[in-house]
Amino acid sequence: MRTWEFDGQSVIRIGRADDNDVVVIDPLVSRLHAELLFDEAGQWRIVSVGRNGTWVDGEQVSEPRSLGHGMVVQLGSNGPWMEFREGRRELRGGETLSPLNDLSMPQIDEELIKAEVSRIADGERFEDLRKQAQEIKRTRETNPGDD
Repeated sequence: MRTWEFDGQSVIRIGRADDNDVVVIDPLVSRLHAELLFDEAGQWRIVSVGRNGTWVDGEQVSEPRSLGHGMVVQLGSNGPWMEFREGRRELRGGETLSPLNDLSMPQIDEELIKAEVSRIADGERFEDLRKQAQEIKRTRETNPGDD
């Protein structure tokens, strides 16, 4: 599981491009996919700017939306997801953190991504595409030169 920690930032950019604060390499993620904004009221808000959309707890974001601890942000309808966390994380043995005022940790669960890819690959649509590809290959083998 990947974790990002931020201290004192009021804008956190999420996307595929290297200049984002959170870089997510996935074909469903836009170069700049979403922004987390810390507003005057002390709330984190998410703004979706990616072409494949952004969802929070299963609902598509169409305008800036407040985020709270434990909410799940998904990049694209079937894309990777992150859990938004606020506050300090607990220290593990042998680990040291410098003092932080406010800490947010979007996360991507790579095991969930692998399971989702596996589910898609084992699904009916993928099997239909595989059968179509095999039929095209058979047709080309029995009728060479008809390409």
